[in-house]
Amino acid sequence: MEQVWAWVAGLITISLFSFIYKENRVYRLMEHIYVGCTAGYAISVNFRNVTNLVWIPLTNGTFLVLIPAALGILMFTRFFKPVAYLSRWTTAFVVALGTGLALYGVANAQLLTQITASFLPLVVTNSDGAFVLLDTINNWIMVFGMLSVLGYFFFFEVHQPALRAVAKGGRFLMMISFGVAFGNGVMMNMSLLLGCFETILGGMLGLI
Repeated sequence: MEQVWAWVAGLITISLFSFIYKENRVYRLMEHIYVGCTAGYAISVNFRNVTNLVWIPLTNGTFLVLIPAALGILMFTRFFKPVAYLSRWTTAFVVALGTGLALYGVANAQLLTQITASFLPLVVTNSDGAFVLLDTINNWIMVFGMLSVLGYFFFFEVHQPALRAVAKGGRFLMMISFGVAFGNGVMMNMSLLLGCFETILGGMLGLI
């Protein structure tokens, strides 16, 4: 049975790769199957969530779940024009809650945490008090990189040579960071591509 599913996975992969040549009926069939499976899976997950988060707590006497359940039901009032405005209550609640959580997450993860992590000692010693050269150099690079990137945005148009040199250093470091990020994206896609080849050559044909 495992070999059968390996052939199914391999044929589906080849069918999707056929789009590289041109769009065809086999590709569209697999695309529709994928969309249908995704929609069916989402429906099953949502049904399970309603069962586990609403119905089971209600049977156990937890009636507070009626509040989020009512808000969820109000979303369906959009399909009925006389009461369609009621769905705005749920939308407003979700948007407000999502905005609050997002602001906290962004401020904590992308602002406060990074600011705290940038305060590094410029002289690093170990537990015995001995000087650690490599960690010290690394901290100097981190601090200089942060200050130079900030300098790029604040002092790039300043005509003082020293500040412009710092700004150019920040631009150079940003180009390195963007290149590393792009390389990571390419490597991730290459890993997915190798996984597809492994499915076809290994699981389907047994060549590797």
